[in-house]
Amino acid sequence: MVVNQRQFVQSLARGFNVLTKVCESEAALSLSELAKESDLSIGAIQRLTYTLEKMGLVERDPSTKRFRTGSRMISLALSITRNLEIKKVAHPFMKALSDEIGEVVGLGALEGDHLILVEIIHTQQLLNINMNIGAVIHPHSTSTGKAILAFLPENRMEEIIGTKNLTKFTPNTIISVSSFKKELAQVRARGFATAFDENVNGLTTIGAPVRNSDGDVTAAMTIMVPSMKITKEKFVSAFKKRVVQTADQISLAMGYRKGVDQ
Repeated sequence: MVVNQRQFVQSLARGFNVLTKVCESEAALSLSELAKESDLSIGAIQRLTYTLEKMGLVERDPSTKRFRTGSRMISLALSITRNLEIKKVAHPFMKALSDEIGEVVGLGALEGDHLILVEIIHTQQLLNINMNIGAVIHPHSTSTGKAILAFLPENRMEEIIGTKNLTKFTPNTIISVSSFKKELAQVRARGFATAFDENVNGLTTIGAPVRNSDGDVTAAMTIMVPSMKITKEKFVSAFKKRVVQTADQISLAMGYRKGVDQ
């Protein structure tokens, strides 16, 4: 692989190399062992491991002074595993729905304080939605975000959106936190969320929450339609049952059992 040396960040590569060695080792590693395996000086390893430790990616045993995988790294690995699992489980349900209604269907998941698009089923129609897997989803201006945030504890919801006025993307974006909380109350009451030209002008969406085996809402499935194709009333009437039903099917496939104590 050809590397552009002007663009290549050597220190980042060295840090990642050290992190990889710690994660792949069955036993905790000392500074000298890391220095030998990485072909770096003790001083360089000290700086790299200090940075990685402060980021929670590695941990240093206080008695042996050896390094092992950190809690943040484990959390990231588990997040990736969960995303792969829910994507695999959700895909056939999403594909069946998209084929049935002829519209784009997406799945967003909560990762830390961010929402990420983990799956999307595009269509062959002329008017399509320009979104790709890995895109960051704005929590307050999308039906995906609303469908997830509505079922989180209020303090957790505030950690994600903050307590100040929200970013305005279109004239329809809800920018008041108090107004947004009222919107979330409506989402909880009816079981689905909508966004009419709130994140992007010309995009109408409807989403429903997806629960894991513990009953926690960690994702949401959304139907996306160009606003020019349909009125708000017809859109909600046409898709509210289908989006909730499909989201519920995914939840059941993820191990959620409604009404059963977890």
